[in-house]
Amino acid sequence: MSSMHDLGELQLAVMNVLWTQKQASVRETLEALQQDRKPAYNTVLTTLRSLEKRGLVVHECLPDSRKYVYRPVVSSHDAIGDILQDVLGRLFAGSPAMLIKYLVRTEGFSLVELREIRRAVERQESQIIANRVSPPPLSQPGGKNI
Repeated sequence: MSSMHDLGELQLAVMNVLWTQKQASVRETLEALQQDRKPAYNTVLTTLRSLEKRGLVVHECLPDSRKYVYRPVVSSHDAIGDILQDVLGRLFAGSPAMLIKYLVRTEGFSLVELREIRRAVERQESQIIANRVSPPPLSQPGGKNI
């Protein structure tokens, strides 16, 4: 299977349609694309075929029909992880903390968004603390636990 970080804008847009709709024909994909200038039908078909060659989508013929539908093989979660790992490695020296600090400084989050981010960080802190191994009990000389 191919990696996601080297996909073009139209390829990612098509993948987003498939992730949202679970499966779609060429026409349905074209209609769902959120772009100022819609690509031609053949361009979308070529894009879907290219994604299939890369192992990112598969197609099947609907029963009692000549209509093909395409569906993603890779989940959006896995794709986001692949793309973010590439961005982290290339732009942030592999550091998620550097990425988060950059976003907080530059993106102009709303108060609601910052509170959501704070809650996510607090949940992560709680999980880390809860997963720490308790130190072994102290023992007195003679091997008795205190």
